[in-house]
Amino acid sequence: MTGLKDALVGLAVGINEIVSAAVGGLLDFIDGRKVVRRSLVIINVWLLVDAYLWAKDFAETGVHTGVELGLIIGAVLVPITSLQGFMYKTYDSSRKTVDGK
Repeated sequence: MTGLKDALVGLAVGINEIVSAAVGGLLDFIDGRKVVRRSLVIINVWLLVDAYLWAKDFAETGVHTGVELGLIIGAVLVPITSLQGFMYKTYDSSRKTVDGK
């Protein structure tokens, strides 16, 4: 019974080492190329462009008065633009911290 237990523990340790090497290599690849940081910036820029295109379409096809239109568009674009500013500031500071510039 002890031999079976030792064999199972050895198998578990071997599997753990293989998975750790594979995941560690993937995480090193992702971290080395700064994939997460760049993906966040790309997604955020896409969100900003999409919001501004929506605002343009809403303004062109809307039936609201000028003040209502301005308030609705402002309510949508102000948070997204603020998020863009925060993300750029965070991206820029992470570049300076990691890259040493």
